Amino acid sequence: MDFIAPDISQIDLIPFMQAALMEADLAGQAGELPIGAVVVIDGEIIARGRASHKTLRNQIRHAEINALLDGGGAVVDGLPARYLIYQRRALPDVPRRGGHG
Repeated sequence: MDFIAPDISQIDLIPFMQAALMEADLAGQAGELPIGAVVVIDGEIIARGRASHKTLRNQIRHAEINALLDGGGAVVDGLPARYLIYQRRALPDVPRRGGHG
């Protein structure tokens, strides 16, 4: 199978990164880690996701997983012209449990 990735340098990524940051903000407002993602196919956002570990009590519900799940069949049908844009807001300094030192 021949696969040639589109030249991502020709795509204006700023609106997609802003959309992912908006999802990150919504996650943070909900008490989650401020991480968001969008799935882009042919220049259109077809799915969005945000971190939901705490809400769903499920450690695999990362923003990118939720975005891919939200995209459903469109994610598969959109191959190979899809992009996953992932962003996070700065995390506050939180002492680590069981830290070193």
